[in-house]
Amino acid sequence: ILSVSRVFFVSSSSSEGGEGGQNYYEDSDNSQESDRAYDFNYISIFESCAGEVAGLTLVIFTIDRVGRIPSQIATLGCAGICVSLLCILSDPSIAAQWQVPHSALVVLAFLARAFEMSASCVAWTGTAEMLATEIRTTGHSAANAVARIGAMTIPFLVAESTPLKDLGIFMLVAHGIAMFCTSRLPETKGKAMGANATDKSIATSKMVDGDYSQRELSLI
Repeated sequence: ILSVSRVFFVSSSSSEGGEGGQNYYEDSDNSQESDRAYDFNYISIFESCAGEVAGLTLVIFTIDRVGRIPSQIATLGCAGICVSLLCILSDPSIAAQWQVPHSALVVLAFLARAFEMSASCVAWTGTAEMLATEIRTTGHSAANAVARIGAMTIPFLVAESTPLKDLGIFMLVAHGIAMFCTSRLPETKGKAMGANATDKSIATSKMVDGDYSQRELSLI
Protein backbone atom coordinates (compact mmCIF):
# COMPACT_ATOMS: atom_id res chain seq x y z
CA ILE A 1 0.00 0.00 0.00
CA LEU A 2 2.81 2.42 0.90
CA SER A 3 4.67 1.54 -2.29
CA VAL A 4 1.62 2.36 -4.40
CA SER A 5 1.13 5.63 -2.52
CA ARG A 6 4.79 6.49 -3.06
CA VAL A 7 4.48 5.86 -6.80
CA PHE A 8 1.39 8.07 -7.12
CA PHE A 9 2.89 10.83 -5.00
CA VAL A 10 2.71 14.06 -7.01
CA SER A 11 3.76 17.64 -6.63
CA SER A 12 1.19 20.33 -6.04
CA SER A 13 2.12 21.89 -9.37
CA SER A 14 1.58 18.69 -11.37
CA SER A 15 -1.58 16.98 -12.54
CA GLU A 16 -0.27 13.41 -12.72
CA GLY A 17 2.14 11.33 -10.70
CA GLY A 18 4.32 8.30 -11.08
CA GLU A 19 5.72 9.23 -14.49
CA GLY A 20 9.21 10.27 -13.61
CA GLY A 21 8.58 13.82 -12.44
CA GLN A 22 10.20 15.17 -9.30
CA ASN A 23 8.42 13.74 -6.31
CA TYR A 24 8.10 16.92 -4.31
CA TYR A 25 7.21 20.58 -4.62
CA GLU A 26 9.58 23.39 -3.78
CA ASP A 27 8.51 27.02 -3.70
CA SER A 28 9.97 29.60 -6.07
CA ASP A 29 12.60 30.65 -3.54
CA ASN A 30 13.81 27.07 -3.00
CA SER A 31 13.91 28.11 0.64
CA GLN A 32 13.25 25.39 3.18
CA GLU A 33 12.41 21.72 3.01
CA SER A 34 9.58 22.42 5.46
CA ASP A 35 7.85 24.52 2.77
CA ARG A 36 7.15 21.47 0.60
CA ALA A 37 3.54 20.65 -0.16
CA TYR A 38 2.61 16.99 -0.54
CA ASP A 39 -0.25 15.57 -2.56
CA PHE A 40 -1.28 12.27 -4.14
CA ASN A 41 -3.05 11.18 -7.29
CA TYR A 42 -6.08 9.91 -5.39
CA ILE A 43 -7.92 8.79 -8.52
CA SER A 44 -5.10 6.40 -9.44
CA ILE A 45 -4.86 5.16 -5.85
CA PHE A 46 -8.61 4.54 -5.76
CA GLU A 47 -8.44 2.63 -9.05
CA SER A 48 -5.67 0.44 -7.67
CA CYS A 49 -7.69 -0.18 -4.48
CA ALA A 50 -10.32 -1.94 -6.58
CA GLY A 51 -7.73 -4.67 -7.07
CA GLU A 52 -8.34 -5.84 -3.50
CA VAL A 53 -11.91 -6.81 -4.45
CA ALA A 54 -10.54 -8.78 -7.39
CA GLY A 55 -7.94 -10.41 -5.15
CA LEU A 56 -10.53 -11.51 -2.62
CA THR A 57 -12.70 -12.93 -5.39
CA LEU A 58 -9.70 -14.83 -6.75
CA VAL A 59 -9.10 -16.44 -3.34
CA ILE A 60 -12.72 -17.52 -2.99
CA PHE A 61 -12.60 -19.46 -6.25
CA THR A 62 -9.10 -20.95 -5.99
CA ILE A 63 -8.19 -21.66 -2.36
CA ASP A 64 -10.11 -24.95 -2.14
CA ARG A 65 -9.32 -26.06 -5.68
CA VAL A 66 -5.61 -25.33 -5.84
CA GLY A 67 -4.75 -25.59 -2.16
CA ARG A 68 -3.44 -23.17 0.44
CA ILE A 69 0.28 -23.44 -0.15
CA PRO A 70 0.32 -23.44 -3.99
CA SER A 71 -2.12 -20.54 -4.20
CA GLN A 72 -0.18 -18.48 -1.65
CA ILE A 73 3.13 -19.11 -3.39
CA ALA A 74 1.64 -18.18 -6.76
CA THR A 75 0.01 -14.98 -5.53
CA LEU A 76 3.12 -13.93 -3.60
CA GLY A 77 5.22 -14.42 -6.72
CA CYS A 78 2.83 -12.44 -8.93
CA ALA A 79 2.56 -9.69 -6.29
CA GLY A 80 6.34 -9.43 -6.00
CA ILE A 81 6.78 -9.13 -9.77
CA CYS A 82 4.00 -6.54 -10.12
CA VAL A 83 5.07 -4.30 -7.23
CA SER A 84 8.72 -4.56 -8.27
CA LEU A 85 7.93 -3.54 -11.85
CA LEU A 86 5.68 -0.76 -10.55
CA CYS A 87 8.48 0.74 -8.47
CA ILE A 88 11.23 0.27 -11.06
CA LEU A 89 9.21 1.69 -13.96
CA SER A 90 8.20 4.66 -11.77
CA ASP A 91 11.81 5.59 -11.04
CA PRO A 92 12.42 9.02 -12.62
CA SER A 93 15.49 7.94 -14.60
CA ILE A 94 13.80 4.86 -16.05
CA ALA A 95 10.40 6.48 -16.62
CA ALA A 96 11.97 9.39 -18.51
CA GLN A 97 13.96 7.03 -20.73
CA TRP A 98 11.19 4.51 -21.45
CA GLN A 99 8.29 6.98 -21.37
CA VAL A 100 6.12 4.62 -19.35
CA PRO A 101 2.42 5.57 -19.71
CA HIS A 102 0.52 6.41 -16.55
CA SER A 103 -2.19 3.84 -17.39
CA ALA A 104 0.42 1.04 -17.31
CA LEU A 105 1.41 2.02 -13.78
CA VAL A 106 -2.23 1.99 -12.70
CA VAL A 107 -2.67 -1.52 -14.12
CA LEU A 108 0.46 -2.74 -12.31
CA ALA A 109 -0.74 -1.17 -9.07
CA PHE A 110 -4.15 -2.83 -9.52
CA LEU A 111 -2.57 -6.25 -10.07
CA ALA A 112 -0.10 -5.78 -7.20
CA ARG A 113 -2.85 -5.00 -4.70
CA ALA A 114 -5.02 -7.84 -6.04
CA PHE A 115 -2.29 -10.45 -5.57
CA GLU A 116 -1.18 -9.00 -2.22
CA MET A 117 -4.77 -9.24 -0.97
CA SER A 118 -5.02 -12.84 -2.18
CA ALA A 119 -1.78 -13.86 -0.48
CA SER A 120 -2.81 -12.18 2.77
CA CYS A 121 -6.19 -13.93 2.85
CA VAL A 122 -4.63 -17.34 2.20
CA ALA A 123 -2.02 -16.73 4.91
CA TRP A 124 -4.64 -16.05 7.59
CA THR A 125 -6.75 -19.02 6.46
CA GLY A 126 -3.84 -21.45 6.50
CA THR A 127 -2.54 -20.24 9.85
CA ALA A 128 -5.82 -20.98 11.58
CA GLU A 129 -6.06 -24.42 10.00
CA MET A 130 -2.55 -25.68 10.69
CA LEU A 131 -2.33 -24.66 14.36
CA ALA A 132 -3.84 -26.77 17.10
CA THR A 133 -6.72 -25.28 19.10
CA GLU A 134 -4.54 -24.95 22.22
CA ILE A 135 -2.03 -22.65 20.53
CA ARG A 136 -4.12 -21.07 17.78
CA THR A 137 -4.62 -17.78 19.62
CA THR A 138 -0.97 -17.65 20.66
CA GLY A 139 0.13 -18.38 17.10
CA HIS A 140 -2.06 -15.66 15.64
CA SER A 141 -0.84 -13.19 18.25
CA ALA A 142 2.81 -14.01 17.55
CA ALA A 143 2.32 -13.64 13.78
CA ASN A 144 0.49 -10.35 14.31
CA ALA A 145 3.29 -9.06 16.55
CA VAL A 146 5.90 -9.81 13.89
CA ALA A 147 3.69 -8.10 11.31
CA ARG A 148 3.57 -4.98 13.50
CA ILE A 149 7.38 -4.89 13.51
CA GLY A 150 7.29 -4.82 9.72
CA ALA A 151 4.63 -2.12 9.78
CA MET A 152 6.85 0.05 11.96
CA THR A 153 9.99 -0.35 9.84
CA ILE A 154 8.61 -0.22 6.28
CA PRO A 155 7.77 3.55 6.31
CA PHE A 156 11.50 4.27 6.73
CA LEU A 157 12.25 2.13 3.67
CA VAL A 158 9.55 3.71 1.52
CA ALA A 159 10.78 7.18 2.46
CA GLU A 160 11.40 9.77 -0.23
CA SER A 161 15.17 9.33 0.12
CA THR A 162 14.99 5.71 -1.11
CA PRO A 163 15.21 5.40 -4.92
CA LEU A 164 12.17 3.67 -6.37
CA LYS A 165 14.26 1.14 -8.29
CA ASP A 166 16.00 0.10 -5.06
CA LEU A 167 12.63 -0.22 -3.39
CA GLY A 168 11.43 -2.43 -6.24
CA ILE A 169 14.42 -4.76 -5.88
CA PHE A 170 13.88 -4.98 -2.13
CA MET A 171 10.20 -5.84 -2.58
CA LEU A 172 11.07 -8.59 -5.06
CA VAL A 173 13.59 -10.13 -2.65
CA ALA A 174 11.17 -9.85 0.27
CA HIS A 175 8.45 -11.66 -1.67
CA GLY A 176 10.95 -14.34 -2.68
CA ILE A 177 11.78 -14.97 0.99
CA ALA A 178 8.08 -15.12 1.81
CA MET A 179 7.56 -17.67 -0.96
CA PHE A 180 10.35 -19.86 0.42
CA CYS A 181 8.94 -19.71 3.96
CA THR A 182 5.47 -20.56 2.66
CA SER A 183 6.79 -23.57 0.75
CA ARG A 184 7.99 -25.06 4.05
CA LEU A 185 4.50 -25.00 5.60
CA PRO A 186 2.18 -28.05 5.58
CA GLU A 187 -0.80 -28.14 3.23
CA THR A 188 -4.16 -28.02 5.05
CA LYS A 189 -6.50 -28.50 2.11
CA GLY A 190 -9.21 -31.05 2.96
CA LYS A 191 -7.97 -31.52 6.54
CA ALA A 192 -9.70 -30.75 9.83
CA MET A 193 -8.71 -27.71 11.87
CA GLY A 194 -5.37 -28.37 13.57
CA ALA A 195 -4.99 -31.76 11.91
CA ASN A 196 -1.35 -31.15 10.99
CA ALA A 197 -0.50 -30.14 14.54
CA THR A 198 -2.34 -33.18 15.91
CA ASP A 199 -0.51 -35.54 13.53
CA LYS A 200 2.80 -34.02 14.59
CA SER A 201 1.97 -34.44 18.28
CA ILE A 202 1.05 -38.10 17.75
CA ALA A 203 4.26 -38.65 15.78
CA THR A 204 6.35 -37.05 18.52
CA SER A 205 4.65 -39.20 21.15
CA LYS A 206 5.30 -42.37 19.19
CA MET A 207 8.95 -41.46 18.70
CA VAL A 208 9.36 -40.98 22.44
CA ASP A 209 7.60 -44.26 23.23
CA GLY A 210 9.29 -46.17 20.41
CA ASP A 211 5.86 -47.24 19.21
CA TYR A 212 6.35 -46.85 15.44
CA SER A 213 5.68 -49.71 13.07
CA GLN A 214 8.13 -50.38 10.22
CA ARG A 215 5.69 -48.86 7.70
CA GLU A 216 5.27 -45.70 9.76
CA LEU A 217 9.02 -45.30 10.08
CA SER A 218 9.36 -45.44 6.30
CA LEU A 219 6.89 -42.55 5.95
CA ILE A 220 8.70 -40.18 8.33
